[in-house]
Amino acid sequence: MKAEQRKAEEGGIRRSAGRLAGGFFLMLALSIAAQLGLQLLLRAVWPEALEREGSTWALVLIQYGVGIPAVLLCAGRLPARTPERQRFSAGRLGEYFLAGYALLYLGNLAGTLLSQWISALLGHAVSNPAAELSAGSSLWMNLALVSALAPLAEEFLFRKLLLERLLPFGEKGAVMVSALAFGLFHGNLYQFFYAFGVGVILGLAYVRSGRFWFPVLLHMGFNFMGSVAALWVLGSGQPAALLLYLTGLLSLVAAGLAFLLADRACFRFRASVSDVPGGQWRRAFLQSPGTWLFLLGCGTLFALNLL
Repeated sequence: MKAEQRKAEEGGIRRSAGRLAGGFFLMLALSIAAQLGLQLLLRAVWPEALEREGSTWALVLIQYGVGIPAVLLCAGRLPARTPERQRFSAGRLGEYFLAGYALLYLGNLAGTLLSQWISALLGHAVSNPAAELSAGSSLWMNLALVSALAPLAEEFLFRKLLLERLLPFGEKGAVMVSALAFGLFHGNLYQFFYAFGVGVILGLAYVRSGRFWFPVLLHMGFNFMGSVAALWVLGSGQPAALLLYLTGLLSLVAAGLAFLLADRACFRFRASVSDVPGGQWRRAFLQSPGTWLFLLGCGTLFALNLL
């Protein structure tokens, strides 16, 4: 009986993983095709537009416009479980923000160091797409898109659509897989590590609170600090403002690490009788063609970023 149950559980994960991963692979493929199509069209009829800020962001936002329908088409009807609403105070939300910010900083440091090491091996600089895009955009564009629209779209994709459809098989697997997919989705080493770490915190915030807006607000805060606040300080040219920003940043990181170490129980995964063991998760995912398609698509993006 147990063997049959394990087989049924693995089959359920494999079907869900295949449909979800297939949807995200379709999102990548359609996004790239739509971006190339728009670039070719603009180059033919309005080449000057390619140098404008609006067209650059239009190319970026296409991935959400085609991505959300693609994932819904492939996986929208899969069984899902919305996290149960639980008491989650403003102070606890602040604690999660600090913990996430610490992981963001450390992940960014790891990604930067690894990218610079690979740059030295390859003999040319590896681009940082997010930093280049934010630096080339106005303050208001970063505020509206990086700090508002992008977090809302990405939380819908990775926490609402992905995590909820994996949650019936266990909290730990659902949070970790959604975080890993979130990191891979960014398509470059600069962002992978911190996106994965932040993704774990965002997933935990959702399953602990049962409120979708909490990870959205956290994500908005992380992006605001990394784009709008950082660029405003750097653009001000004021040494005092830069010193104050760096002092505040390091203070946030120190406080976040303190919370992670002192309040570890707050960030532990909770087991339940419905949890599927990790070995079954891994087997089910590795047996899914959709998983390999998604990994192939993300791997291609990483490779192109290194060229």
